Amino acid sequence: VFTVNVVRAASTSTPEPTPCPTAGTVPATVDGVDGNAYSVITPAEGGEFSGDGVSVTVPQGALSGCGYVGLRAYVAGEDAGVPAQARYGNWAAGGMRFVVDAVSSEGAKLANVVVRKPADVCVPLPDEFRATLAGLTLLRELGGGVHPLTSTVRRDAGTGFVLCGAVSEFPAVVVAASRGEFGVTVAPTPTLEVEVPATGGAAPTVLYVMLAFVLGLLVLTGIGRIWQDAD
Repeated sequence: VFTVNVVRAASTSTPEPTPCPTAGTVPATVDGVDGNAYSVITPAEGGEFSGDGVSVTVPQGALSGCGYVGLRAYVAGEDAGVPAQARYGNWAAGGMRFVVDAVSSEGAKLANVVVRKPADVCVPLPDEFRATLAGLTLLRELGGGVHPLTSTVRRDAGTGFVLCGAVSEFPAVVVAASRGEFGVTVAPTPTLEVEVPATGGAAPTVLYVMLAFVLGLLVLTGIGRIWQDAD
């Protein structure tokens, strides 16, 4: 008689905390001290912002605490265009840089908002990256460097292809990029050069050569007949 005892491992998963409901009336937007409207994000419902071609979606339960914050995304200034050959380490950035800012319920700028669940940030796919959809990543700028985000390319019914990344901290500056090597230059496309004769300025055509050949045969035939008549 054999006795088998099975010991089940204790569950190590921690139940997800219930999001704290925000007390009072929660507005749809909050006015920032900079005069812009920020979409309200709550712990219980999350929230989203869309504008300037970029969208931010925060899931339920991402915010800790019971209050709410405001989020807004926009193009990063007038000099936001990043040249196609601009490099961030081994990444080649393209398109526009985008900023995602956060404010408090009073509209004051927040310097460090960490979410427990990553927010989904989507930017338009730059034209220079549409030839291939492989190897693309949304980068987050951090001081003097960048951090590649978990990214996917999606097709949006309204805006076409977008590049989306998971962002866990705000404010954030993001830019679309493709994997490349720093300092690599693209060789110019070779051009076909046609050599022309030193004299005459143009090469003889096939038709010209054939006519000369036929004319030569006619001349030789005529000379042969003259010799026959002479005999």
